[in-house]
Amino acid sequence: MHILFFPSWYPSQISPQRGVFFREQAEALISKQIKVGVVYPELCSVRNLSLNNLKYQRFNFTFQKENNVNVLRWNAWSFPKLTRWNAWLYKTMIKNLLKKYIIEFGTPDIIHAQGLLWGGIAAADMHKEFSIPFVITEHSSVFPRKLIHYWQHNQIINAANEAAKVMSVSKFLANSINEIGYRGPIEIMPNLVDVDFFTLPVDGKKREDQIFRFIVIAFLSKNKGIDNLIRAFSNAFSNDERVILEIGGDGQECDYLKNLVNQLGISHKVFFLGALDKVEVRNAIWRANSLVLSSYVETFGVVLIEAMATGLPVIATKCGGPEDFVPLHLQCKLVEPENIVDLAEAMSSHFHARDELIQLQLKLRDYVCSNFSCELVGSRLVDLYSKLTKNV
Repeated sequence: MHILFFPSWYPSQISPQRGVFFREQAEALISKQIKVGVVYPELCSVRNLSLNNLKYQRFNFTFQKENNVNVLRWNAWSFPKLTRWNAWLYKTMIKNLLKKYIIEFGTPDIIHAQGLLWGGIAAADMHKEFSIPFVITEHSSVFPRKLIHYWQHNQIINAANEAAKVMSVSKFLANSINEIGYRGPIEIMPNLVDVDFFTLPVDGKKREDQIFRFIVIAFLSKNKGIDNLIRAFSNAFSNDERVILEIGGDGQECDYLKNLVNQLGISHKVFFLGALDKVEVRNAIWRANSLVLSSYVETFGVVLIEAMATGLPVIATKCGGPEDFVPLHLQCKLVEPENIVDLAEAMSSHFHARDELIQLQLKLRDYVCSNFSCELVGSRLVDLYSKLTKNV
């Protein structure tokens, strides 16, 4: 079986962690003896224009074999606010990439579009021209955040209607897609986690140190609510030297958040780790005692299952996706977004239950392995593809 991904975003030299879960899903299928390729119009915003980036983004084709996945890219530039132009450019690039891919690797059995904008819409166009069936998995928060432009609605609904299967990573996101006018069925297909990489800490004593560490790992944008988390942490632990907060990630809110920490007088207890790669994420999670996600809107929350795969309990806001899978019976917590008091109480509860949390590590890991492993989600996708190819 031969599957070709149309990702709406994907890891790149400029943004190596962006869309990393698409790559991990492709790798999970490779482990199932499925031939998988990726074609990706890599549109980098001119906001990131620099001499170094200009050398990389030169309107050129590139090919790489990434962990046995054939990845064909076309590097180009996008322009803020010129959404129609960027959409046209993406679809034009997809067509050229698909033609080149077919010449090099053969015609795929199924196109799997990751995201309706613009992978799904491009897949619908290519289905009409090349008669290749396609499926769509939606991940984006643009639907619940109501960021869809009026002129995009019909294209989105038409693409979803043409798809052989529409999937979503959470019920919350599926409902948001239905709200814009798509009335067809949506299957829930969660994100996956590499449980062979995100394991229990190799040094079992790391979470038994005297210091209790909260960790947050996120792109530092307003939607992530990190300022609320910092205030909750300050309310609960400003006078307790046994507790610290580590913040992994970078983004436009970084300077504001550092200033907030200084204003609250807790700079000796809050540490900014900067952007982290996959190994650094795991190391940060391994040394932590609790992970917090404080977002306003999340369609899933991959970092939550990464943390729980290592036996780490989590606290999350009721921001959409986490309500589907955060296991409250395993001492994990859900609080309302922007409720600083409740968030502080949840964090305090984890701190005072640290011995009990350590005892729950194996159960948390087993929960993730039973629901979100590459093996499990990969098998579900293979079964779906097999059924579709039999019906073609």
